Amino acid sequence: MRYIRRMRWFVLVLLVGYVAWQSVIASGSLEAVTDFRERTPYFDVLLPAGRVERSEQGIILNQEPVYIDVRLPVRAKSAALELKVDSSSAPLKLGIQTGEGFNFEFSGLPAETVGEFTLYRYDALDLTYVRPGHKLRFIISAPGLVTDSVVVKQATISVKRAPASLSWWQEQFMRLWN
Repeated sequence: MRYIRRMRWFVLVLLVGYVAWQSVIASGSLEAVTDFRERTPYFDVLLPAGRVERSEQGIILNQEPVYIDVRLPVRAKSAALELKVDSSSAPLKLGIQTGEGFNFEFSGLPAETVGEFTLYRYDALDLTYVRPGHKLRFIISAPGLVTDSVVVKQATISVKRAPASLSWWQEQFMRLWN
């Protein structure tokens, strides 16, 4: 009998700890950066792999479009992707997948030149579509791309957490028990 009581407390503490760990980002936001040299917990490599090439300068786009999958650690309310490319690179268009298939929405924000880099930004203020596995897919398009004319140096994703709702808590509970 004592064993069963202890197991109940252990399971309860484990459940509360797991849910707290999954749902808490201290400030309510998260920022992750990659230079695409290796996979990170948040960024996959640029896809399809045949359209890009690694070099000492960064990632060179040989064909367009190229996609970036970003894994979200928690339910997100909003996300922003910022790409840092060489200033000498051809102009880009940055967008996000908004539904199944090839539904993309492109940013209307102008590029910003900072020293020897150009920054492209896409702000998804209200995430309505997230791919299976809590992933966002961004698209990089370079109309009229000339091979070796776009060099991507770095990508930064900023995520603001969505408030946890009762349905989210139920989903976490069911995930734990299944």
